Amino acid sequence: MSLEIPDLDDRTFEDLVAAAVERIPVHTDEWTDHNAHDPGITVLETLAWVAESYGYRLDRVTDRHVRNYLALVGVTPREPIPATARVRLADPGPAAGRRLPGGTRLLVEEGTTGRPFTVTRSTRLTGASVARVVVAHDRGRTEHTTANATDGLHFPAFGERAAAGSALYVGFDADPFEGPDGADGHDGRVPLDLHLAVHDADLPAPSAHGEEPVRFEPSVDLAWEYCTDHAAWWDDATWEPLDVLADGSRSLYRGGTVTLAPPGADWDLAGAATAAVLDGPPGPVPLRCRLVAAGFEIPPRLDRVTTNVLEAADLEHRGTRTLSPTGRDGEPTATARPGQAFEFDDAPVLDAEVAVETPDGERTRWTEVPDFDASGPDDRHYVRDATAGTVTFGDGRRGAVPPAGSTVVAERYTVGGGTAGNVTASARWTVEAVPAEPPDGGDPLPEGVGDALAGGELAPLAAAADGRDAETTAAALRRAREERRRPYRCVTLADYEAVAAGTPGLRIGRTTAWVETDAGDETDAGDENGSGEGTGADGGPGAGPDPRGPPDSTVHVVVVPYTRGTGRPVPSDGFLAAVAGHVDGHRLVTDRVRVDAPTYVPVRVDAEVRAAPGYAALDVERAVADALDGFLDPLSGFDGDGWPFGRPLYRSEVYDALADVPGVERVLDVTARADPTAAGVQTTTDGTAVRIPAAALFDAGEHAVTVRSADGGWSP
Repeated sequence: MSLEIPDLDDRTFEDLVAAAVERIPVHTDEWTDHNAHDPGITVLETLAWVAESYGYRLDRVTDRHVRNYLALVGVTPREPIPATARVRLADPGPAAGRRLPGGTRLLVEEGTTGRPFTVTRSTRLTGASVARVVVAHDRGRTEHTTANATDGLHFPAFGERAAAGSALYVGFDADPFEGPDGADGHDGRVPLDLHLAVHDADLPAPSAHGEEPVRFEPSVDLAWEYCTDHAAWWDDATWEPLDVLADGSRSLYRGGTVTLAPPGADWDLAGAATAAVLDGPPGPVPLRCRLVAAGFEIPPRLDRVTTNVLEAADLEHRGTRTLSPTGRDGEPTATARPGQAFEFDDAPVLDAEVAVETPDGERTRWTEVPDFDASGPDDRHYVRDATAGTVTFGDGRRGAVPPAGSTVVAERYTVGGGTAGNVTASARWTVEAVPAEPPDGGDPLPEGVGDALAGGELAPLAAAADGRDAETTAAALRRAREERRRPYRCVTLADYEAVAAGTPGLRIGRTTAWVETDAGDETDAGDENGSGEGTGADGGPGAGPDPRGPPDSTVHVVVVPYTRGTGRPVPSDGFLAAVAGHVDGHRLVTDRVRVDAPTYVPVRVDAEVRAAPGYAALDVERAVADALDGFLDPLSGFDGDGWPFGRPLYRSEVYDALADVPGVERVLDVTARADPTAAGVQTTTDGTAVRIPAAALFDAGEHAVTVRSADGGWSP
């Protein structure tokens, strides 16, 4: 039987002609001859024939056609993505000091349904728990033990400003490096896996540029240390460095696990039980993470510092399994028919290794390919459909056909993925089984230790997230169109801004680009009157595609990192290097490019206002100062998108900004002044305007705000 072909347009040629003729009187009264001999009717009939032909062709464009067209432009519909989660094992029991291997199966139950998860990396377990968290920063010392133990609270890892010399102290209720007899390590101690959950829920997602990888290397310098004399814990000379074996947090730019090597023999473990470290009660065994060299664009905040955290994904690895032919009952063997399909027991299937076993017992592993377009008649290829959970073989012309009577065997495959794995934080987690032979090549747990962990309760640090279903063909087509609209080659200044804003892995607030010629002339990316306004974080185009300048010019790209609150966002060296490397891969060969940090011009505003009746002078003064800082902010100032690059500050605009401040009845006087020694800065003698270079921004200083009472006198 033939397949039923849907009609995208059921109108015939005659219907199209009739509909067009009916519209003639709407557009013209003079055309009254609608018979076939009229040349106009001939044109309408021709157009109707074309429309009917297009409809016929559209009826025959299948999903497979669209996918092939997408493949020509390098776009393939994405397969299902498994959800990920971090869960904590509170009591490791006899497994303390040993590695829980990757491949350990977990079971998550929500409501009446259960779903398997798999530990993706081995984790060193410890019997010690975090008992105290203290942050020493440039403004003193703050206890965060309660926040660290309470869901929904977070705290700054190195204070609000993350200045050099700040330190995060972590105290444990026991020796966190203690290992069992015979465990790997030295002096009876083993490495420590310490998990740091970074709070980034209030931050925008990191930038991305197609499928390009992240190449950002943090330039901040963190030092993990242990104390050799707890009685003198306040003396930096008593702290020695711990070797960092692995840093999954990338210097606290993201959440992850830090693996610390055991301390040396000079570790004063016994002294922690008697010394009042950090002016607290004796007992907790402290380690610290010290910020040696600052440079965070966004000072990190932590949800929790804890031990025994397992990283798991919504997937399950399975062993050898014989596949069944789809849509055919009887023996699970291949026939000589072309295009045979075999199905797994479950789906989605994220990866598989498939072999064909002939009736005489010879097994040969076949190769997975995305399609059969490049396959020959003798190529042992198959195509895996992740969503349907099937593998399909060739037809004898494109891809070989398995011999009749053969058995199709999946020697190894992985199932999982999709939005079903995005379980809530209230789900119940348990350890289901620990593999006797870890798939990641690690050492197996001693006999009986893995069984002791089975059934153990786990506590999720947050909901499982990031699971996605397979991308539909329509969604892939939309993504392809969006990618075609995104600049990938830097031709105009707007292209440079967009490419820089899309540097993978970075949170970029704004960008701009300008040209410096050898003669010293400047061309900015703004409009013709020199406003210099660049792009936002979404990488949208600037005011116009200005030329890059003559061949002997240099393109300067200025990037402003995203940061919390108001202030002066400054990119680190690693941040600038990542942007420069990304732009360099997309520039024209003939272009000379330099990536710069923004130039900030300190400015001070002297404002005199009259308070409205019922408002305290101190409240009005603070509100005016905050309004000035917000108005000049590089990321959110002016009209909400940040102060435009190079835009002058006019006194009249400050008047308007302060007039809307609650508690201000009238703005009496405003004067703006900037550093007269700064290059390219000009301040009018009467303080009515401050002009800055085309790629510069303002840095709000200490404003002088004078508040008069409602009756005209000085407010108390």
